[in-house]
Amino acid sequence: MILGPRKKFARILNNLTQMQAGIIGLDIIFSEKDKTSPVTIAKEWHLQGKNLPDYDAVLAHTVASTPTILGYIFDFNEKNDNEAPDLPLIVIEKSKPKKEFLPEAKGVLTNIPEIQNAAYSSGFINNIPDESGVIRSVPTLIRYDMEVYTSLAFELYRLGRGAKKITINYSKAGVNNLRVKDTVIPTDRFGRVYLNFKGPAKTYRYISAIDVYNRSVDPDLLKNKFVFIGTSAYGLMDLRATPLDNVMPGVEIHATLLDNLLNGDMLQKPNWSEVADIFAIVVIVFAVVFIYSRLNFFILIPVFLATFAGAFWFYYYLLFTRHIIINEVFPIFAFIFSIIGCWRLTTDSNSNKKS
Repeated sequence: MILGPRKKFARILNNLTQMQAGIIGLDIIFSEKDKTSPVTIAKEWHLQGKNLPDYDAVLAHTVASTPTILGYIFDFNEKNDNEAPDLPLIVIEKSKPKKEFLPEAKGVLTNIPEIQNAAYSSGFINNIPDESGVIRSVPTLIRYDMEVYTSLAFELYRLGRGAKKITINYSKAGVNNLRVKDTVIPTDRFGRVYLNFKGPAKTYRYISAIDVYNRSVDPDLLKNKFVFIGTSAYGLMDLRATPLDNVMPGVEIHATLLDNLLNGDMLQKPNWSEVADIFAIVVIVFAVVFIYSRLNFFILIPVFLATFAGAFWFYYYLLFTRHIIINEVFPIFAFIFSIIGCWRLTTDSNSNKKS
């Protein structure tokens, strides 16, 4: 919930629209009524007055008359009976297996009905870190109450493309990809996109809300642009850890996903990557044992160094040229431990012969 009268926030949205901003996405939830609204204060203090301003109604009218897409959040811990927003979207699921692979939410927190019902569309703003607490991928879709819902960045992308439907293509291993019009979006088997971060925090252009409020910003910076509105102050706690920065504002996570979708340069972790990891480990172990048993020590060193450099180049090429994520840690450890194991076996064997 944003602090301050919502009539001021409405003015920001109106100014953005007048400066011809393309689509505005809100990384903010108005889950409670505006306590600074005169009509709310009058009710709280049992005062009587006619035609008192209702800031929630003002914001609702502004949301309805501007290209504003609201945000909301799914709850994965506590179940509630709240209804998720209706989306002007058709979702087609092809070859869907019986097992569910999309994240399933238990509850949802939306904006107050007056504001929520005024919006043309909405998108969830959940960012889910991995086991280490770092955000490397984000969900594009979440299932709730048997329906599929899109993230805020994905919804802005879909609307920007003018697409009325999306297609989820499955295999037995999970989600293969998403299709929006003629564009195929690679995801992992849970429908997540691995982000291709372009830099640390503040990589994208930030414009102060007060500058928009006062119309002291160059309109060319906003004309026909996607605009996200969120918070970046430390005290508001919407900061996330990413591979490139420990304190990146959450709104920039949404901007990164949208950037990746628009440019088609997101990282990919195909369904076969896990099988490839296991295959690489097995091949490396057998190759090291085979080579070690046939070459003398002085030839082994350059051979292993060349193999290590070749593997490093291959993984570098996959990640930074093809944008494909393959786990390089386990194969490298398998390579090192195989060499150590063969060396120890050889040492023990020589010791036994001498004794």
